[in-house]
Amino acid sequence: MTSLIILLIESILVLWMGIIFAIGALFGASIIYFISMHRAGTAGYAAKTVVIGLLTVPVAILLTLASASYVVTMAARKSLRVVGAVSRRIFGFKPTEDTCDDDPADTAEVTVHLVHGTFERRAPWTLPGSEMRKAIEGIKHKVKIARFSWSGKNSPAARSRAAQALAQKLKASPSRRHYIVAHSHGGNIVREMSHLYPEIASKIHGVCLLSTPFIFRREINRTAGNFIYLNSIGFIFATLIPVTAATLLFRFNAYLPDALIIASIIAFIVELVLSKYCRRSYAQELKVANEMMDLRDVQIYHAIGDEADSGLRFVSFLHEACFGVLSQLKAAAKLAKSKFHWPYVAAYVFFICTIGYVAFFPSVSKIWMAVNLIGLGVTIAVHVMQRFHSSTDDPPVLVAAALPIVTFSFWLAAAKAIAFGDWRLIFCPEILVSSSETPAGPHQVLKFAPQTDGTMVHSTHSHPEAVLNVASWLDSRLDAEEAGDARNKKPHAISQNIA
Repeated sequence: MTSLIILLIESILVLWMGIIFAIGALFGASIIYFISMHRAGTAGYAAKTVVIGLLTVPVAILLTLASASYVVTMAARKSLRVVGAVSRRIFGFKPTEDTCDDDPADTAEVTVHLVHGTFERRAPWTLPGSEMRKAIEGIKHKVKIARFSWSGKNSPAARSRAAQALAQKLKASPSRRHYIVAHSHGGNIVREMSHLYPEIASKIHGVCLLSTPFIFRREINRTAGNFIYLNSIGFIFATLIPVTAATLLFRFNAYLPDALIIASIIAFIVELVLSKYCRRSYAQELKVANEMMDLRDVQIYHAIGDEADSGLRFVSFLHEACFGVLSQLKAAAKLAKSKFHWPYVAAYVFFICTIGYVAFFPSVSKIWMAVNLIGLGVTIAVHVMQRFHSSTDDPPVLVAAALPIVTFSFWLAAAKAIAFGDWRLIFCPEILVSSSETPAGPHQVLKFAPQTDGTMVHSTHSHPEAVLNVASWLDSRLDAEEAGDARNKKPHAISQNIA
């Protein structure tokens, strides 16, 4: 029984290696074909691929290091929590209380809520004594300042939970009028809350959003067609990096080929499962359009050169550039559908030579004979399928040519997923995600330039001019509302018609 299982595993590994060899042979043959037959187009494709690759390699390195650091950090935190729990149980220590609670909204008239952004549960600008608080406290109207604290995690789920918590806080508050000053993703929390709870959002008389990157998510029709689903190749390559590192680290060098093949099979299956889950999850969320800002008197302050928003846009642009290159490959497939047989011929020559080499040198393992025979068989099968299938199918040689771009696309999708806080973006290339200075609709933006080169331009909440503008806006809004209330309280003359 054991020998049968070993034989089955070895057969699967040999089959997988043959498929990989076939893909590699077609890739090399397609490159030779395009260089010889379409020099200008190949040069353009190569140049774009190199540029995107040069920009992507640092991203891939940073993501790999960040992932390793994250794993180590989470393991350390888990260990500390376990040690802390054991210590409290043994010595009877009480857990320290979280001092990051909200300020209560205990006035029956006007409350100004301060909503912090991502990773800033104790944002200094929301705490007592900050310049923002002093400016609001200095206006001529009496208001209560209430700090709203949420987890600060960079994920749609965390922001949704915060939107629900903010709605509950507004509902429980006895205040008659509410104003909100929100920074960064705090603005997206307010926007989501306005759509989830419109009856509660009606209590808000004005919002001021500071450096909010308004996120747009939408499923679009990719002109690259089925090329976009080659994302799984990039996921497989990414999986092989830690497998290779671990194998070499523990000095299992002799098992490296087997480890890589097994890891690639597992990664391929995992990618299929995760892609299906992510698309189903997004299909539910994208049914609800929440790109508008369903609130009154929306003030939007934005910093010129905002580094956070610029980073989001850059990653999105570079990722979309990959789809642009894939679209050009799709167009090439339509223009020269019947001319893609020479790469197959070149692949046949390659496999015949390698088979002859293995046969001529008895010292070479016969496993490589099986691998090359499978690779040759796969190439023939793909060629035959290409001959008889619909003309709308993508030529496999172009699929092989797309390998570098789809690999880069995966790393950029991973970077975009981290930037937007949604890991599902890695497995949903048909979802367009980007950020904007304003939500959908007619909104004006008041821009602020940094005062010094050492100023973090994303921190609009601490920009002196922006702080004064927030206080001035609140003062003017309350002036207008008091004037309106006074007009409504005046007695109205009743006109009578005299016959």
